[in-house]
Amino acid sequence: MWVNSKYDRILLASTSLRRKQLLEQASLPYRQIELNFNEDYPSDLPLEKIPSFIAKSKAMSASSHLKAGEILLTADSIVIIENKVLGKPLDEQTAFQYLEMLSNKKHVVVTGICLYDNNKFSLANGRTEVVFDKLEKDEIAYYLKIQNPLDKAGAYGIQDWLGWVKIRSINGSYSNVMGLPMALLYRHLQRF
Repeated sequence: MWVNSKYDRILLASTSLRRKQLLEQASLPYRQIELNFNEDYPSDLPLEKIPSFIAKSKAMSASSHLKAGEILLTADSIVIIENKVLGKPLDEQTAFQYLEMLSNKKHVVVTGICLYDNNKFSLANGRTEVVFDKLEKDEIAYYLKIQNPLDKAGAYGIQDWLGWVKIRSINGSYSNVMGLPMALLYRHLQRF
């Protein structure tokens, strides 16, 4: 059910397959555009504010693509562990290092979302705590062989093999870890 009769559909400015799938599974009408964007942020920004800062910057960059009847949606996700930010790994070696860091520890996934309609911005952050079991080196190598985690913050997908067999617990939104906190998004769409 479309929740906001003021808009006909969402303009998703993201190439994320997972975000696209989440909108489809929630039966939210949308169209998707590719946005090439440099995800830089000020070095003194508090860690949990980074995703919403980047999401708003993406929205400002994509705003010219809005058509009548659309509301723009942008998002960004990061993994925070021991006061370090793990974004998308640059290569397989970095992905391996990220997963070693996450092994047998708790980390936080923060996803910032931004809604924009040529008039105003609405920002929100989803936050989920995730705990991994111990990841053996051969398990990490296997995961990297069967999956391409280079487009995922923290180098893993909760919906992938590693997520199914090695995540001990989550506290918060599952879809947030996938890249879009759907319940939070739904509430913001209703209020926008």
